[in-house]
Amino acid sequence: MKTITERYRDGPTILGWELMREAQGTDFNALYGFAVDVTQVIRAIGDQHLIVLGTDAGDSAATSIGANTDGTPSNFEKLHAVPGIDLIDVHDFDSPTLTLANGFAAQSAVSISLQKPLFFGASAIRLPSTSASDYSTRAGIISAKLVASRDGGAVGFLVYDYAPRWSTVGWSFDGRAEEPLSGQAGVIARNSSPNP
Repeated sequence: MKTITERYRDGPTILGWELMREAQGTDFNALYGFAVDVTQVIRAIGDQHLIVLGTDAGDSAATSIGANTDGTPSNFEKLHAVPGIDLIDVHDFDSPTLTLANGFAAQSAVSISLQKPLFFGASAIRLPSTSASDYSTRAGIISAKLVASRDGGAVGFLVYDYAPRWSTVGWSFDGRAEEPLSGQAGVIARNSSPNP
């Protein structure tokens, strides 16, 4: 981590460091200690990029987001309260009937409590085929999720997974003409904020 951070600490194309990808487990103390140690390493180098822990949706014992009966913060909240963790990253995969993922309300409450922004680091709907109607349906669902996340207070939304010239139907999108997510008039461009 130290080597990577030193090399890229001034990189203007890096939004932030995600310490883990959908971290989960049974040992809260180990995950908490990891978050503290790694954020301290990054900040000691002088890197000012944002830091995201990168947990699951609060589904494991170590990351649980449910309310504790004794009034103490949830593990999810304690992990994101670590000094140096700047963003709360949430994901929403393949839930076409929900405008926002099931855990969004609880994740949003933690964001508000800690006064740390909430960011959709990955959101995707599986494309079942390359028919025009499936492209259109997926684009409509992603568009609704993007708008709902913004209206719900999220500061960003990353559509997963841009893969140029993909060949296997699934999560990916690219710049092909029939893809309504991309392009200058696509869903992503229409919902992007202009650069200041």
